[in-house]
Amino acid sequence: PMVLNALRDMQERSVPPDAIVFNAAISACAKAGAWAYALRVRADMAAAGVAADVVTYTALARALGRGGAWQGVLQLLPEMRGAGIRADRIAYNTCADAFARGHQWHQAHQLVCDMQQDSVAPDV
Repeated sequence: PMVLNALRDMQERSVPPDAIVFNAAISACAKAGAWAYALRVRADMAAAGVAADVVTYTALARALGRGGAWQGVLQLLPEMRGAGIRADRIAYNTCADAFARGHQWHQAHQLVCDMQQDSVAPDV
């Protein structure tokens, strides 16, 4: 995929990608529904020592949801919490969308409970 080639080109030219570049690459993968590539970009991001942020996790959730891999979303929120990153309304809504696409109504309901516990007001 072009996005992976672009990241590789940057690194070969000694231009280290930052969080914005990695997040844009993950978002491009999400738009294409290429969740496996999005996870690969995230792994490259970690290997480069670039910290993930809420935008990273939201883009990953979007990629997983659009690619039909809602199960991967189950790991994102605990991973975020473990990294000290607070999910915002957009992150929660994106995760809920992934569960809805996978017809995982119980998971979506649990997410609403998590939002309330984290003092994030639902907007729907």
